[in-house]
Amino acid sequence: MATLAGQRAQFTWALNQYNLSEDPETRAKFAKRMAKYIAAAPANGFTIERSVMRFGHFVNVRCKTPS
Repeated sequence: MATLAGQRAQFTWALNQYNLSEDPETRAKFAKRMAKYIAAAPANGFTIERSVMRFGHFVNVRCKTPS
């Protein structure tokens, strides 16, 4: 079973990679990873809210659509 710290670390790493990239394909790849970690939270015994909180604040993930 995953730990909450590990779940958050994986989500945060994917979020950072998403934010560092300007390439739509790369961003889509990391958005999918973030979604995977969020979807796995209940199966690992965590609420989605607890899994994506950083420093007491919820992470807002907004995906840009290519223009």
